[in-house]
Amino acid sequence: MKKRLLARRENDSAKSRTVPEALLKWALLLLVLILGWPTVMRAESGQMRTLLRKPCPPPVCEIQGTVNPLLFNAFYHPDHHVVWADTGKLDMQLDTSSVSWNPEALTIASWVLPRQCNEGESYRMLAFKSMRGELPGHVDFKFGFKELVPEFGFKDRQGVWHGILRNAGHLRIPGQKPILLQHCRQLRPDHWNFVAAVFDRGRVSLYLDGKLVASGNTGVRELFFSDAPFRVGYGEGANGEKSSCLEGLIDRLSVYTVALTDDQIMQLYDRFAPSYPKEKVTLISSREMHRTEYDPKFQRKLELVRQYEKHLPASDLSVRSPAMSVMEHAGRPMLCRDGVLESGMCMMPYPGNDNRDLFNSSRDFAAAGVDYYTETLFTWMQWGHNCVNWWLGPGQYDFAKVEERLRVMIAANPKARLILRLKLNMPNWWRKRYPEEMAMTSSGWRAEQPSLTSKRWLKDICRMVGDLVRHLEQTDIAPHIVGYVPAGGLSSEWLWWGAPQGMIDYSSSNVTAFRDYLRKIYPDTAALRKAWNDPQVTFQNAMIPPPKVRAAGEDGYFRDALSARWEIDYRHFLSIATSRALLQVARTIHENSASRKLVGAFYGYSTQLAGTGALWNNGHNNLVEVLNSPDIDFFCSPTVYDRRRGGEEGDYQNRYIASLRLHGKLYWDEADMRTHLHAGTEHYRTATPKETSAVNWRTFGSSLIQGVNVWWFLIADNAGFHSERIMNEIAQMSKLDRELLDVSKESAAEIAVFCDEKSMLYVSSKGAGREKEYIPKTHTELRRVGAPFDFYMLSDISNAKLRNYKLYIFLNVWHVTPEMREAIHRKLAEKYSAAIWVYAPGYLSPSGNSVETMRELTGFTFRKFKTTEALPLHPVKATTVQAGGRFSLSGRKYEFNPGFAVSSPDAKIWAELGGEPVVAERETPSGRSFYSLIPLSAEWIREVCRAMKIHLYCDSGDVLQANRNFLMLHATSAGTKRIILPSRCDVRNLIDGSLIADVDTITVELASGDTVIYQLIQKEIQ
Repeated sequence: MKKRLLARRENDSAKSRTVPEALLKWALLLLVLILGWPTVMRAESGQMRTLLRKPCPPPVCEIQGTVNPLLFNAFYHPDHHVVWADTGKLDMQLDTSSVSWNPEALTIASWVLPRQCNEGESYRMLAFKSMRGELPGHVDFKFGFKELVPEFGFKDRQGVWHGILRNAGHLRIPGQKPILLQHCRQLRPDHWNFVAAVFDRGRVSLYLDGKLVASGNTGVRELFFSDAPFRVGYGEGANGEKSSCLEGLIDRLSVYTVALTDDQIMQLYDRFAPSYPKEKVTLISSREMHRTEYDPKFQRKLELVRQYEKHLPASDLSVRSPAMSVMEHAGRPMLCRDGVLESGMCMMPYPGNDNRDLFNSSRDFAAAGVDYYTETLFTWMQWGHNCVNWWLGPGQYDFAKVEERLRVMIAANPKARLILRLKLNMPNWWRKRYPEEMAMTSSGWRAEQPSLTSKRWLKDICRMVGDLVRHLEQTDIAPHIVGYVPAGGLSSEWLWWGAPQGMIDYSSSNVTAFRDYLRKIYPDTAALRKAWNDPQVTFQNAMIPPPKVRAAGEDGYFRDALSARWEIDYRHFLSIATSRALLQVARTIHENSASRKLVGAFYGYSTQLAGTGALWNNGHNNLVEVLNSPDIDFFCSPTVYDRRRGGEEGDYQNRYIASLRLHGKLYWDEADMRTHLHAGTEHYRTATPKETSAVNWRTFGSSLIQGVNVWWFLIADNAGFHSERIMNEIAQMSKLDRELLDVSKESAAEIAVFCDEKSMLYVSSKGAGREKEYIPKTHTELRRVGAPFDFYMLSDISNAKLRNYKLYIFLNVWHVTPEMREAIHRKLAEKYSAAIWVYAPGYLSPSGNSVETMRELTGFTFRKFKTTEALPLHPVKATTVQAGGRFSLSGRKYEFNPGFAVSSPDAKIWAELGGEPVVAERETPSGRSFYSLIPLSAEWIREVCRAMKIHLYCDSGDVLQANRNFLMLHATSAGTKRIILPSRCDVRNLIDGSLIADVDTITVELASGDTVIYQLIQKEIQ
């Protein structure tokens, strides 16, 4: 009601300002009566029509030109001097904090100049008010274009879309038949257009150049406004990723909390149209600004290649197949070839290369000192000139194609060490022969490839892999082969075929495999029936749970540990089946190799998939078994796509790096970067040479500090790295990597972070978004604390090699057995360490869901509650964390089902939610305990670090990584950065080579997105 009154006051205010105009209108009417209408209209007709119009009220906020204090992260075109919506800058937000939104009325109007659409650019957003990556997630509204056809949509309180929206190839207007998009009015590309969207008590109207082009009544009288950001020039994907860049110019973007009339929209158009040229405007995107550097045909030879070719190195390999091993050295697992430590920096060319381009891109990296290469051997999909169509039938191969491909890389670098990625997809001849083996969704849709539980697939694929490995190991290529990557499932990453299209896998082979699994975990039918609470189920008739059962949530965000056994068993089965197929292929490789080779896999994505819904429709929850297998030597995964731009963290999709180190496994970070030379519009593409450089140095710095390897993957563009600057820096990194092999990479972390794969099995579909906040998003916050941390699987808490830490953070230790509880207490008590418990620690157990088991784990007593609306967090304890930082003062609201309030009488309360204590601390027999119902923020963790006397290298919120001898800072904001070292030492800047002698503090000026890497050279004790 208050908002409606404010809106009426705005209208009244507008009326009061137009009293003279009203008098003029009465005067005009009198003239018409006296002189007649024709006479009056001939006199100053344009001005008279203007007087008859109802003038537009002023906007509540507006973007115009290049001075816009309300536009955060503003990006302006250097030539046109207006807002520039470009893929290079997807973070502009309009400050609407002072706007009193009117739920019954809204108008958004703007001048826009969209560039000509290319493939992949057809969805483009002008305004998008949303927060889709957090809970409670919401889209207040979106205003944009599909194939340059205007659309406006909004979600109601139940999350249902309404509006004039694109659906498939049509525009759907409420109350009308769908209209093909090509039959709708479109914006003119490369021209200025005036667009407007009006919401008026349920009716949505769209305008182009002042004229109404679509209108319909949604039947929903009010918009639902949250505190979500108002994004300008881009939108958000379903998981909160940036998407749908406008790709063009924006000016006079105006927001009104009233519904403008048709005439008022035309007034706006008439008033400002003369300010914008009518002719075509040539607009160069940030991608095109650097196209002179782009050389896709390798017509320009790089200078380092010229120098390399003057003195081509001879092969340094023996004539026999090398023996590869993993050795613990300098504080981390390292790869050895014939007992000699080597740098694992690696290159992977564009898979669709022809042999000429394959040679050229491989030669660039050879000249940069990179000797490790990985190449994909395809078995099914045609991708340009990729290596495919060599598996002709059962036991029939054209291995000459494979050899030819590999010899090209060896010709480019005679010292090449090859890691071969073996695609485990089935060729068309097999797919046609065995269609019943294909994975199947719940709707009956068949995937393009077989189920990962198909016995026929696994038998045939292992035969092919064995034949291929035996053949290659007998050729003169064998001395170059150092490893293999069995690449099963979708995208080589052991993701289930069909999972993106629906719930999987309802194929007959998977049903059979699930029943076989049940026979192994239940001693008899009686035990199965008791667990599933189903008196009719048997090992012969047990089925895959239907989608309704799989998506249920008996306890809000959680599944009930007792009543949801059917679905929990199936979730666990998916991971068991996936990991064991992977391990069987890995064993096949080892059994057929002439000497020990490294075998690795894309696996362990649970922290990345957490909160997306894809986790419990795939099989990435059994890393513990793969990690303990002697058949796997390394893991690999791409750098996360949603956080890899400049100013972001650039983390790994498998985040359990400390666990990998603990178990003696290697890791390769697949840096499949879309550099500024890439022509695509992906939101994670770097925009400038400077950003490309800073991101690549961040990648190298992270590998140096985490003790992992990098392979640079030219996945999107063969010439994406073919640049003097880029390759000179790769050469510098490669040289440093070799130079620093023997310098210790031992961890300096005083914080251990634990994440539990098993607890993820118990999260319901309703809790997916919450799980994302507690795991991957908290990992993002941890990078900005200013103190290094080690990230482990919870199963490693009882590992005898696990060292002690001052602080243990338990992100999702929600399902805990009595044995695990005892192991956690034992570890905490060793050094009376502190613990941070998050959300529902110990709530789930084999005995069911209970706050009593939470008390047994944490020492806090709890009261369970449920919010009925989103509530703000209120600080109680006055600390620096309450004085600043988004932990308490961001204005964000929270909702929980279930929520847990601390009821311990001796607990010190930090914050409350709806009057319930939800952030607290207390002393326990094991050590100091902290609890937070709220997802952790960098500011709050930093406050706990101060309380526990944990060394903070910096408190500026920048991305920091450090070990005993190296430190990297990647700036999230511009300014002076002050880094406090644990002790005095000499400091070497690894990027520019400068040296600072005998310091305990580093002060450096950085722009946002800059990277610095330092070697901390400890003074030798005399």
